[in-house]
Amino acid sequence: VTIERLVSFVRESADVYVGLPGCLEIFDRIAERLPAMSAGNAASLQSEAEHLRRDLTDQKMISTANVYIKILKLTTERGHRYPSNEVRRVQKLLQGKLSPEKKTELEERLNILQSFLPRKTPNSDAKEEL
Repeated sequence: VTIERLVSFVRESADVYVGLPGCLEIFDRIAERLPAMSAGNAASLQSEAEHLRRDLTDQKMISTANVYIKILKLTTERGHRYPSNEVRRVQKLLQGKLSPEKKTELEERLNILQSFLPRKTPNSDAKEEL
C-alpha cells in the first residue's frame, strides 16, 4: 500500500477532504461539482472560482487558483473528457527529463486535475482494494 493509493482511496470512499500537494480545498470543492454539470452551468463554476480568486492575497495561492480556472475554462470549451486527457498528457511529460521545479509543478497540476475527475460511486459493483 502506497501513500498515494491510500489517499486516493480515502478521497473516493469517504466524505472527508484530503488535500493533495498543490491543491486548495475551496477550489477542489468547485472542481468536484463539474462532472455532474451541463456546459451552461459549468460557466457559473468558472465565475465562482474567479470571484474566490479575487479574495486571495498569497501569490502562490493565486497562481494555483489560476490553474483551476484554466482547467475549468478548457473543460467547458473542450468537454468533460479534457481533465482525463490532460492527466494522461501530464503523466507522459513526467516520464521525461525535467528540472526538480518543473517536476513539482507538473505533479501539483496532476493533483489538481484529480479533483476534476468523476468520483467512483460507493455502490460500484467492482471492489477497490488498497
